[in-house]
Amino acid sequence: MRLTPLVLAVFAIMSLSSCQNAEEWSAIIHSSQTSVNHRTAGVYPTVQECLSEGKKQKGNGYLECGLNCRWDAQGLFNCEKTVVLMEQPEAKPAPKTEPPAPSASEQKQPPSQTK
Repeated sequence: MRLTPLVLAVFAIMSLSSCQNAEEWSAIIHSSQTSVNHRTAGVYPTVQECLSEGKKQKGNGYLECGLNCRWDAQGLFNCEKTVVLMEQPEAKPAPKTEPPAPSASEQKQPPSQTK
């Protein structure tokens, strides 16, 4: 059986598209938002999994997930893009307050008796 050039071209394109790099999301934990020191807490196939698992490991640190991160020649950890975990601060319960005492004019008057 002889393959035509068109069939070979289609096969080559399909082969190349399946060789694309899979996404790798690195969970990167910094001690604070301004800290350049960090640790990598794992590599995950999706950004959702990276954020979910990284959140469990970050403690009081600052979490970002980087796509296809690599060390460069200068020793910097570079990523194609990053996603930062934005958390809402935990709501603190409102302090308990007692209602203010009624003023003299608001105090209850005994019901008037009319006959």
